[in-house]
Amino acid sequence: MERTQGEPRPARPTRRRGVSATLLALAGVLLILSCTNRDVVGVVVGTITVRPGTASLVEGESLQFEAAVEDATGRALPRAEVIWSSETPEILAINQDGMGEALKAGTAQIKATFRGVTGTASIAILAAPVIALSLDSVLLLGATGAQSPMASVLNLTNPGGCCIKGLVVGVE
Repeated sequence: MERTQGEPRPARPTRRRGVSATLLALAGVLLILSCTNRDVVGVVVGTITVRPGTASLVEGESLQFEAAVEDATGRALPRAEVIWSSETPEILAINQDGMGEALKAGTAQIKATFRGVTGTASIAILAAPVIALSLDSVLLLGATGAQSPMASVLNLTNPGGCCIKGLVVGVE
């Protein structure tokens, strides 16, 4: 198509405009990601403190653990998401929210890890109280420690009415 003199040239897309639009779109995406990205980047992790650092639980009890992550200068990193683990998961199980559950008597150590730095806590698991009955005896086992076991009531009855002869109670 021929152009007459004085008629403006039709606009043609240029490569420069396409590159500029791409760069502008990329800058917008990066801006959005920087506002919504919750990762802790470019920081040297200094310490992880697990709270409580020590605890005593009775079998069947649960306890919420927390991890405080700090950078090398001691500044808190509240958005750091630690990975929880138990060295003895058959004794104390822990989920990724830091909730620990005492499964059986023993000692356990849990870990909170972030970028290769680990904080630990030591937990003593006490045996749960037990009441065992047989025809000639009643066995009561309790636990001692930082927390008292749940209260239990034992009722001895004699369907024949009278008293129970030969009942012996011993506490160890």
